Amino acid sequence: MALTDIAVRQLKPADKPFKVGDERGLYLLINPQGGKLWRWKYRYLGKEKLMALGGYPDVSLAQAREKRDAARKLLAAGGDPMGERHAAKVAQRVAMEDSFEAVARKWWETWKGARSDRHADYVLRRLESDVFPAIGQRPISAIAATELVVMVKRIEARGALDIAKRSLQTCGQVFRYAIAHGKAARNPATDVRPSDVLPSRKKSNYARLDSSELPELLRKIEVYQGAAIICRSVRSKTRPRASASSSWPMSGDAFATRSREDRSGARVHVPSFHRLGAGPGSAMNWLPFLCTYGSSRTCCV
Repeated sequence: MALTDIAVRQLKPADKPFKVGDERGLYLLINPQGGKLWRWKYRYLGKEKLMALGGYPDVSLAQAREKRDAARKLLAAGGDPMGERHAAKVAQRVAMEDSFEAVARKWWETWKGARSDRHADYVLRRLESDVFPAIGQRPISAIAATELVVMVKRIEARGALDIAKRSLQTCGQVFRYAIAHGKAARNPATDVRPSDVLPSRKKSNYARLDSSELPELLRKIEVYQGAAIICRSVRSKTRPRASASSSWPMSGDAFATRSREDRSGARVHVPSFHRLGAGPGSAMNWLPFLCTYGSSRTCCV
């Protein structure tokens, strides 16, 4: 006889597990601890199988019957309901292993070797802050270009236009890595250019000095009496951070080139304009050297 909601609620546990049948193979298993579990019994290729449909009251009588009927339709079509459920779980697990975040972290581990620690950490933080919350849990092979557009527009909406562009470029690198390792078939980032979805920003040139103004600038640099790190940075034409972390020797030469590491980790040679003593004469000694690094007519500052 078919079960009713009232009958299900009134069932009490016994010393041993027992079953109360419904219809078409559906029954309720009552455990001594009080648990009530829905089960559906069926046969596939001559073999009896048992499928769990959830527990009462989380799954009501009506919901259990709906699940049973859906499984019966699949069985009538020649499929194995239990086999289909197992395959879906495996596919979901594989999709999680090949999520964008999982693949991106593997890419980052191989990519960071040729970069400075500072730059590599910055790229990872950008992924964790802006990219992973948007598409990190999505299977990388299922991500569409429209999802990338939504992501970069969300970043741009807070005023971070440059970060939005860089995030799209980084996603393109991750997709290329995924294609090379068989995790994806195509790169949706190539379908979108930053200029297609992000506003352009008017570029402005840095202030320029005419060569006739250069001597006065150099005199002011020579006699500048600010903080030591700023003096060293201005005279060596490097950022204060680079000057603070450098161990360049002070030289009596009017100018010299020093080797240092830039933000990408590469070794570069930069001019070091430090001279013991100060005065207009020493400043003028820099002019020929500066002209070898830029235009003979103008100088960018």
